Amino acid sequence: LGGEGGAGDRWMRLMPPVSDAPSGDGEGGAAAKARADYNAMRSESVNKMKYNLFERKTLKRWGHMGAQLTPSLVHEAARGEFPYFDASGKGGGQCFFENAGGAQAPRSVISRVTEALTHRWRNNLGMLQKTRSRSAMLHILGFDGDKYDVSYNLNSTAIFLELARKMESELTSEDEIVLSTCNHSANFDCWLAMAERVGCKVVLWDIMKGTPSMEGGWKYVEGAVGTGERMPPVTNRTKLLIVPHTSNVLGVMLDLESVGRHVKRVSPSVQIIVDGVAAVPHRYAGGNGGAHADHYVVSCHKLFGPHLGVCVSRRGTAAGATDKEGEGKALVERGTMNFEACNGVVGLLEYFLKLASISVKVDVESTVDKLLGNGKLSDSKWLMMEAYENIELAESSPMSLLLDKIRFEWKRVKLISVFDDDIAFCAQRRVPVISFVHESLSSEDIVKKCEQNNIVVRAGFFLSTECINRWAESRGVDMQELRGKGGAVRVSLAHYNTMEEVLRCIDIMESMEGWG
Repeated sequence: LGGEGGAGDRWMRLMPPVSDAPSGDGEGGAAAKARADYNAMRSESVNKMKYNLFERKTLKRWGHMGAQLTPSLVHEAARGEFPYFDASGKGGGQCFFENAGGAQAPRSVISRVTEALTHRWRNNLGMLQKTRSRSAMLHILGFDGDKYDVSYNLNSTAIFLELARKMESELTSEDEIVLSTCNHSANFDCWLAMAERVGCKVVLWDIMKGTPSMEGGWKYVEGAVGTGERMPPVTNRTKLLIVPHTSNVLGVMLDLESVGRHVKRVSPSVQIIVDGVAAVPHRYAGGNGGAHADHYVVSCHKLFGPHLGVCVSRRGTAAGATDKEGEGKALVERGTMNFEACNGVVGLLEYFLKLASISVKVDVESTVDKLLGNGKLSDSKWLMMEAYENIELAESSPMSLLLDKIRFEWKRVKLISVFDDDIAFCAQRRVPVISFVHESLSSEDIVKKCEQNNIVVRAGFFLSTECINRWAESRGVDMQELRGKGGAVRVSLAHYNTMEEVLRCIDIMESMEGWG
């Protein structure tokens, strides 16, 4: 709403600050006070208007159903799909905030996996399950099946290793690759090793350098990482750009659309490899620049699904060639696929349709059959966008509550982020992966205290040591001392986590001696 061209922006142009207009000569104190009062009133009016517009936008989708869509309604509907949250389940009464390490699975996924385990027929049911799952994955992530292929492997780490192996034959010692320092080690170490074997140059893109600000090229409302002066340092010698859609520590979304356009302008032959693991549980890849990626990689077990690595590759790229049978799959697979996990992906599509049905009418069973038959991206895009809008709505309040505590009240806690002031990313450009360190308390002690009170959080470096090291260096934090504390504390939320759970977590942390 506050972005350029939005309602807030248009209203503010109709009601400009008085200071923008020329003032008369010999102005007295009364005029200055009147101008200050006017500007204060204007600021308050703009904030109220933005809030009201946001509220109406959020609620209007439920008007035809005789109810108002709220975060609590989404929480309630979502939690009802997960056995983990049943009173008799192992998670009954537990606050689970380790979703970035592996999210819970809904009944639809569990049912489909069980179905495949109890009815095996490799050359018939198994192949059908694999084919249907590829289509389901394209619909969930928002990629066009006429342009992209889906392939599987054990996990995202195995996929990145295979991609690096394939790209090796396409590079020479004269080439460069640009590698983000915010990458998970799975999408970092394999490329360093590949570059060493080939002898090509590695250019590190360190977004922590300098002091980010709106004037310095970072656009709070329109984008985030990857705008203005903070674009990746590609040249006409660059062959690969390797980035995360969001870091599993920072939680700040990369403006992949802006980055993709910039990179292709500089060097059209660059292949963009994106780690979407930490992003897709919270944001629709197809609506957040995913189409600019040549290879988009996710881990299903962090997307409420089974353990399965997924690679979506653009046709015509090294890993996007069709196989001998013309099936159209990308060649990063080895051996027989896990058909049970593949069938679980179909259950994952069912779950996302159920999320969409919270706010629009959807016949889930018939829609699954239609999409996995000859369904096009245009048939599923609006449904997936609806599902992800509901996810964002459910996550926004719990995330903002915890971020506000860190920013305004917890003076001895440092947020690990690109920005010192994280206010910009409480809405569109941030996901609820929140990492921090306490000035004096050990991260391991904080996690232990939470676990004693049935709250699951995590301490460590989360296989993103390079990212945390760059943050520590830019903020004057002693890395050796940080290691002694057990790294950072990470609280990673999902759409099924409630405000009450976050408040409970906050209360436990604040009860620790020396917290304040």
